[in-house]
This record gives sequence, C-alpha cells and structure tokens, in this order.
Amino acid sequence: PGPRIVLNGHLDTVPVPHAPPRIEGDVVHGRGAADMKGAVACMAEAARVAQTEPRLRCIRRVGRRGLASAVIEGAMAAAGDWLAGEGRVRDVDIMPAYVERLVRDFDGAAWRIGWDAGNGAAGPVVEKLVQLLPGEHHLLLARALYQQDKLAECEKNLDRYFETGKRSRESLALLRDLYENSSRSDALADRLKQLTEGASRKSEVQLFLGQLLLDQGRAKDAGDVFREVLQNSGEAEANVGLIRVAMAERDPAAVLSSLNKASAARITYRELVPLVQSLETAEEFGKTLIAECLKAFDAGDAELQPLTTWFCAATAAELEMMEQQGALLKATLELEPDQELMLETLDKYAGGLLVAGEYQQAARIFEQMLAQPGLPDGVRVNALFRIAIAYGALKDLKAARAAINQALQLLPNEPQLLMRLAAIEAMDGKLEVAEGILLGAVAALEGRREERGELLIDARLQLAGVYSRRGQWENAAEQYDVVLQMEEVPK
Repeated sequence: PGPRIVLNGHLDTVPVPHAPPRIEGDVVHGRGAADMKGAVACMAEAARVAQTEPRLRCIRRVGRRGLASAVIEGAMAAAGDWLAGEGRVRDVDIMPAYVERLVRDFDGAAWRIGWDAGNGAAGPVVEKLVQLLPGEHHLLLARALYQQDKLAECEKNLDRYFETGKRSRESLALLRDLYENSSRSDALADRLKQLTEGASRKSEVQLFLGQLLLDQGRAKDAGDVFREVLQNSGEAEANVGLIRVAMAERDPAAVLSSLNKASAARITYRELVPLVQSLETAEEFGKTLIAECLKAFDAGDAELQPLTTWFCAATAAELEMMEQQGALLKATLELEPDQELMLETLDKYAGGLLVAGEYQQAARIFEQMLAQPGLPDGVRVNALFRIAIAYGALKDLKAARAAINQALQLLPNEPQLLMRLAAIEAMDGKLEVAEGILLGAVAALEGRREERGELLIDARLQLAGVYSRRGQWENAAEQYDVVLQMEEVPK
C-alpha cells in the first residue's frame, strides 16, 4: 500500500560529432555524462539503496519497468520487441503539422517562445516558430535591412512587427525614414492612421502622427489629432503637442492657454526645454509671447500657472531679454510652484542677479534655496559656491569662507571649491594659506588632466598670481611656463 514512485529518464543521443569520453580521476568527461544518462545512473543507485535501507522500506521494489520505463519500452518498440501482439515501426515527419498547429488561430497577440531544446532536436521547431510568428526580431531585422538599403525587405519585416500590435517610437521612426527614402512621404500620414487600428497603444501612433503633421506644416490637422488623444486617453504628452501647434500658428494666447493646461496635466519644465529652444528662430513671436505673459501676470490672471511664467522667462533668456527674464522668474516664485520648479527658478533667478552684480539679493535668493527640504547635495554645493562668490564680491569674507567650507564638507577636496577658498584667503591677505590650498588643488587636478584640463590651467594661473603677489617671481614664471606647454591652452 502507499504511493508508487516511477523514476523515468531517457538514454537517447543524437548522433552528432563530439569529443571522445574520458575518465580523469573520479570524474567522467563525455557527452551526456552530466545530462540525463548521469541522472539515470543516480536513479539506478537510488533503486539499489531503497531495497536495502531500512528507512526506505516504504519503497517496495523498483524494477525494470519502474526505472526509465519509457526509454526501455521505446527501445523495445523500435526493435519490434513487443511484450504482446504484433506491430510495425515507421518514421513520420510530424514537424510541419506540429508547428502549423501551434500557430493555428494566431490572433496577433505577443508570443514568448520558451523551449527546453535538450539535445537540439527541438531547434528546428523554434526556428520555424520564429519565422512564422511576428515579434521584436522582425523589427531588428527591418532595421538591419534598412541600413543595407534593402527597402522592400525592410518594409516586409516591419509590417510583420506591426502584426504584434506594438508601435514603438523606434519602429514608427523607421517607418518614416523608409517612406522618405522611397519618395512616399505624402502617403505616410495615411499609413500611420491605418496603424492606429489594432495598436496596443493607439495614442502612441497618434502622437507620432501629430508631430509628423506639424513637420509637414499641417498645424490644424495636428491639433485635431492631439485633441482626439486628450479626449480618448488623456495622454499628457498631447498637451505638449498642442503647445507646438499654437507656436506654429503664432498664437500667443493659445500658447499661454496650452501651457496652463499642460501644467494641470503634470507636464514638467524639463519636457518644455526643446520648445523654448525652438523659439530662438522666432524672435518677434517670442517677444510678443513674453509681453502677453507679463500682461496676464500684472492683470492677476487666475488661470496663469507657474510653469507658464517659467516658460516665458526661459524664452526671454533665449532671446537675451534679461530684464524680462528676471521679472518672469520673480512672477514664477510668487505663483508658488512645486519644489522641482521652485529650485530651478531660484537657481536661474539668483544666477541672473549674480551676473547683473546684484550680489546681496543673489546671496539672499541662494540662501532661500538652501532652506528647501530634501535639497540634493549637488544642488546644495552649487548654491554654496555661488553664495561664496556673492559674499566675496561684497567683501564679506567671513560669510564667503563659511559658505565654501560648508560646501567642502559635502564635497571634500573638490578642486573648484579649493580654488574659490584660495581666492577668499588671498583677498583676506593670507597668501601663504592660499598658496598651500592651490598646490593641493593642482595636485588633485594633475591626476585628472584629461577630463579637467581647463580647470588645471585656471588653478596654475591663480597660483602664479599668488606667487607674483608674494614677490616669488621665479615660481610665478615656472607656473606660466607649465601652462604654456599644456596642450589645452589656446594658441
């Protein structure tokens, strides 16, 4: 009574060339030594132990039909050695029918092929499935064929990839390049519309289509596409598309409205940077947009969002309208942006004040920035560095020294911080201290010359200046000579 245990394994081996077997010490080396043959040997030993070990008396007997029964009976069948009755043995190629059955009624959904190929006999089946089933491999092949200028074969494989329902940005970009290089750009929009059907993410294709229409000068059609995306899926990126449309139509009111909606959709300022850069070639429109934004802020427009004023401030910076940039950055802060945008705005606002020589106000803004919770160390070090510059310009050397020492606590032995500290000590008349600090900075930079060669030049020139002030002319001349021999020095 009790459960019956069958130990089953295979002994078949495909006749392919392989190294001859060998025994080295207690280790057997050979094809199959650690494969199923080894496992069958373990089964045989387990059967032997089971019949002699008292603790395993529950296993009554493991005989010929219990051990590797499928293999033994299979070998007997192949030899025509039947236990009872008569039969015949013949070979049948079932692979084509087998593969056909696997892919029958395929509905286009993604397939993941996982196979224990064992001794390799299943390899041809996997190869046939890869050929028949659409997948990522068709996109990879399409890309390779495109690079070989085999456009017809490229398109064929790209279409097979699209059968999966996937529409990656990479695949759509390849489709665009394919149509452009085969003089079919006018037909691309229609093809993209077709690809929205059956797409796992319809909005992905529509967003690409909207940008294509914009590039083709069809701003109105692009706007319709982006609005449809927002209506159907609420995809936030469509808001950025509508901003592009309004910019293309040179409609400042529509740009401001779209920016306000993008802010509500949680679009970040980083996503808008490329749009700001594109306004560099549309100076007059950029100026009009800036004026309209300032007017809306002064009028107390309740719809105006901090992201909108930041965008216009960034546009002003791109057009070198520093006064308007400062006013719009200040407006952004007054509109209470989220922390990420606040840090970006404080950084730009204080940096502008520093350049303009408004050192006291710049230091105050940077200190306000330091008070923000969760400030990353890199941002904190940068703010402290510029606070030190501002207080140094104000001759408040105690405050400047305190700021730079705080930065060095976060980033010890950073050469640029050491150089600023040396400048403060030199301003305070402590030339020997400044010399020692600069020697340390130069030593640190020498080991990183390839990546920081220009900073090394500045450090040596600063050190030469300290030597000159101390009357150590030979040391100063030596530093200048070293600089002149450096490859990074402009001729």
